[in-house]
Amino acid sequence: MRIILFKIIFIHASIACFGQVVDTTAILFNSKLNTVNFSNILFDNELIEKLPLILNDTFFCKASILETVGFRDVTFVKVSFADEKFSEIIKYPIDNINNKIFDKEEIYFSNFVLAYSHKKNRFYKIKGFVNNEFDIFYYDYSITSDNLEKKVLRNRRSFLRNYKIEGIDLNCLYKSLRAKRKHSLGDYPCLEPNHTRMIIINGIPYYY
Repeated sequence: MRIILFKIIFIHASIACFGQVVDTTAILFNSKLNTVNFSNILFDNELIEKLPLILNDTFFCKASILETVGFRDVTFVKVSFADEKFSEIIKYPIDNINNKIFDKEEIYFSNFVLAYSHKKNRFYKIKGFVNNEFDIFYYDYSITSDNLEKKVLRNRRSFLRNYKIEGIDLNCLYKSLRAKRKHSLGDYPCLEPNHTRMIIINGIPYYY
């Protein structure tokens, strides 16, 4: 287990070292890596070695940079991932995977969005994940902004006028920041994870 964990950490660290240089390929790959749900698959050495091949196969995992307005030194990435089938896909031999034994019509692609901060050299999960990190991203982005930008960020109307992310409901995310009580997912649909990260037990949804 320690060897497996070390390999996972090594993958993260080796890609993170690109933080000082804008390397789009590294950002896209690491976005995919951050999308993998490691909690529901028992990884061994063989699966760890296979993981990069799966993530680089655009049949199962695609990543693209989103159009944005306002944000500086941040890259937003959408990952379309065969989340539902991933636990099956990774167990097949590489040769079979390369032969596309899965019918594309049977694969449902879940969309996830991450923000990569070049200043912080870290990723934030802002759509599709169980633990939405937009609040952390907003805080980190704010503290590195100059005084003029801080004023824009503090006001919802000015924020929405000056900042946009393709396909992201920033109004909903901003309102969730200002909630005075602990919110439920129903209050803020933008925080709801993809259904592939949910199981229903006795009629009650649980996210993992």
